[in-house]
Amino acid sequence: MNLGHANTTHVCRRLDSVNSRGVFVGDIPFEFSTPVLLVQLALICFITRSLHYCLRNLGQPTVVSHLIAGVVLGPSILGRILPFKQNIFPYASESILRVLSLLGLMFFLFIAGVKTNPSIIKKYGRKAAAIGITAFIVPMVTSTAFALFLRQLIDIEPGLDKALPLVPASQSLTGFLVITCLLTELKILNTELSRLAVSSALVGDMIGLTMAVVSITTQGKDSNPVVIFCGVFGAVALVLFLIMVLRPTMLYIIRMNPDKQTKAVHTFVIVFGVLLSGLLSVMVGQYVFFGPVILGLSMPDGPPIGTALVGKLECFVSGIIFPAYVAFSGLRANIFEVSLGASMVVGLIVTLHFIVKLTVGTLASLYFKVPKQEALVMGLMMNGKGLVELLIFNAWRDVKALYDPSKRYLYSKISNIQSNKQDAPLRVVACVHTPENVPAIVNLLEVSYATRESPVIVVALELVELMGRQVAMLVAHQSRHMKNTSSPSTEQIINAFHQYELHNNGLVSVQAYTAMSHMETMHEDVCNLALEKRVNIAIIPFHRQWSIDGKVGPENRAIRSMNLTILEKAPCSVGILVDRNVQQRSMSLLASRSIYRVGAIFTGGLDDGEVLAYAARMARHQRVNLTVIRFLAFGCDNARERKVDNDTMDEFKRSNADNDQVRYKDEMVKNGEGLSMHIKGLGSNYDYLIVGKNQRKESQLFYGLDDQWSECPELGIIGDMLASPDHEGKCSILVVRQHNRGRGGMTNSRSVANDKDFRVHDSPYEENGKQGDDDRSWRMTMETMA
Repeated sequence: MNLGHANTTHVCRRLDSVNSRGVFVGDIPFEFSTPVLLVQLALICFITRSLHYCLRNLGQPTVVSHLIAGVVLGPSILGRILPFKQNIFPYASESILRVLSLLGLMFFLFIAGVKTNPSIIKKYGRKAAAIGITAFIVPMVTSTAFALFLRQLIDIEPGLDKALPLVPASQSLTGFLVITCLLTELKILNTELSRLAVSSALVGDMIGLTMAVVSITTQGKDSNPVVIFCGVFGAVALVLFLIMVLRPTMLYIIRMNPDKQTKAVHTFVIVFGVLLSGLLSVMVGQYVFFGPVILGLSMPDGPPIGTALVGKLECFVSGIIFPAYVAFSGLRANIFEVSLGASMVVGLIVTLHFIVKLTVGTLASLYFKVPKQEALVMGLMMNGKGLVELLIFNAWRDVKALYDPSKRYLYSKISNIQSNKQDAPLRVVACVHTPENVPAIVNLLEVSYATRESPVIVVALELVELMGRQVAMLVAHQSRHMKNTSSPSTEQIINAFHQYELHNNGLVSVQAYTAMSHMETMHEDVCNLALEKRVNIAIIPFHRQWSIDGKVGPENRAIRSMNLTILEKAPCSVGILVDRNVQQRSMSLLASRSIYRVGAIFTGGLDDGEVLAYAARMARHQRVNLTVIRFLAFGCDNARERKVDNDTMDEFKRSNADNDQVRYKDEMVKNGEGLSMHIKGLGSNYDYLIVGKNQRKESQLFYGLDDQWSECPELGIIGDMLASPDHEGKCSILVVRQHNRGRGGMTNSRSVANDKDFRVHDSPYEENGKQGDDDRSWRMTMETMA
């Protein structure tokens, strides 16, 4: 029987060899498809995770572990062992594994498309288009010309000779998905430069995808114009169908879903759409993943659909099926068959392409007035794509040393409450994670004394962990009525802040934003807004919440890590708000009682100077009673520091001499034990306690106390005592860290008393003894504003 060409391998299998009946009846499991596939997937997952565990400390992403796992299992290493090859990865199983791996690739690219927001290109417009187009076309033309020159100059292997022009084309694809992953790993994804790089890469990928469609359509068509036209027409029709039919369907699902929750039937319809788009792609002559990519890009990212799809599919697809595709690529590679000459030729083309793309990306960025150092980094970012370029990128892994966005915070001007002019606005970034954070922050803002001469400008920033989309986003909410917002919690948060603004009409201005980014880089959104809006203080919620019965909720480590980074890098003062007054979360405290009791703890130091400045502003409110509690130590504290503290306190008293709402208490203690005993009894007498983060630890006041014994060192010694679950008080605590150049942008050597910019606010009373519009109270509810 003639089986065809002599160099073709034919595999004969039983038609019923799918599932084994078991070893007890004499079946050998490795002769059946299902056990072999399960063993293959188990080995791929095990080796991939083991390699990633070893390589992650070297900074290697997961895709490298996937590829190496395929090389280990393939003919390069374990595949050279004949029993392993015949039983675990036989020829007959390759088609099954390949189909499964293509299915994984299809869903992986669909999810990547869902997480991508193509509208990001609009923000950067001509700049992103120019950089993306030049970074794609110029290197491709140069490298292609060089490849054709090499083909004429030297003898090249027949297989490589035909594939050589494809090398520059494959290298020209910018790979915005890979760039996004790498920038996420470097924790600089949500910077302006990174967003520009992703937008430019997306432009280049659109050009590359268009060229790939034309290339695939014309390949192997024997130059028949009718067939070529039908192929191109089919691809265009498929794109239009996905964008103009399926996308409106997805939007219709969102609009017709009042509770904005994705149901099982919605997920089923979408998965069916992915499979259908893959089938249609094959029918029009394109690769199977063409339709799913377009469908993913055409779908709305973020909640509710994008987030639900990513949550339900990503774990299985990214953890099991997609690694099979990458490993399958490695299974087909035999490093012992790669010749030195072919490697050198390809290496020369890749190197030239890298240099040209780096140069073009840098020059194009310089043309658009990007600083020189950032322009060089932009060129490096545009080269971070694919697997070959990934290895090159790792050689440039110190890119963060070239571009660290936090460095600009170090050189920002001093921005705190103490150095703010008396009649200048108080600018605050108010950060919230959930609607439960809002009442405590609004109560704090309410007593911050907004007047027409010195209004309160609030930058309300909702912090949302990035899910269901690839690129970090900062959304500005312009409308006061958030009727069509995609998230009910966002609607509640923004409307609550606008209620506060409306109640204080003309005295308060609210600018509302939602930042969607990874928790590791979320601090950049806070710091960027603080720098851009020139705020005096950023208020951030504590990483724990108290329930109404007084129990403490679990620690949110991601929020705690973010708070620590904000404390270190913020270009303004920072206040960590510990909300323990859970019984007043549904209303303004000024509406529930006639007097708002504030206590300011003073032990000395820069941060306590900021506490006095903020407390003095609060004391100007007619319905606020302020008590300044100063702790003094017996013994021999540093005389110079004691004088500095005395001068600071004397200046505060002189500035508020006519204010009967300010009281003073001096507490003498011997050591840290005496201090802790006094602190325990403070919480029940106040609605708010304000305390500085850093104190002079060498003082006798803190003898026996140390941060190493603190549960939350970011609160300082006293703040940690007040926020402890063992503390009996029910008041909220604001822990303040003052901004000065030198300490994450702050100096720790300049004394407060000798600072010519030191200011405390004057008494609130006008000549007639009235405050006019300051006698205000209002009730805030978390209901959605109609």
